[in-house]
Amino acid sequence: MPPAQVWIGAPPRVNFLGARMAVTGSADGRLLVTVRIGGNTSGVSDERRSDGPPRPVRPRQPHDFEESYAGTPPWDIGRPQPAFLELAQTGVVRGRVLDVGCGTGEHVLMAADIGLEAVGIDIATAAIAIAERKARERGSDARFLVWNALELSSLGERFDTVLDCGLFHIFE
Repeated sequence: MPPAQVWIGAPPRVNFLGARMAVTGSADGRLLVTVRIGGNTSGVSDERRSDGPPRPVRPRQPHDFEESYAGTPPWDIGRPQPAFLELAQTGVVRGRVLDVGCGTGEHVLMAADIGLEAVGIDIATAAIAIAERKARERGSDARFLVWNALELSSLGERFDTVLDCGLFHIFE
């Protein structure tokens, strides 16, 4: 998994695997992340195209992600990623927090631990069940929902910080 990237200074506009993301600042200091996804939401394979990104093999289905949580997925390190922990500790993660594709919830729990209202969504019910169990065991008020990341607007909520650690790269 590539390391998390943090931009300091001018907000970037990036294009990756068909998704265009714009990060812009607002007058009140909040960041707005806009993602436009073109094309389909395919799964990927190890087969490379001439331009580099992996080729789609078939659209990802919820059961693809469910199967990942039968054991410990390779991306789940059982604690927040160090880059996100540093952002939280320095106050960059603030306000209402949404973790898109939260998996077992470590970043949501991290945000809740520092007193932030935190919500995590994931399409895998198994991942959300693990996250909810962790929240109960830790006495956390973090909230978790089984939700499709392509339907964020239907949540009907606004967030000041949106985290992604390993989700948007699967979209093409």
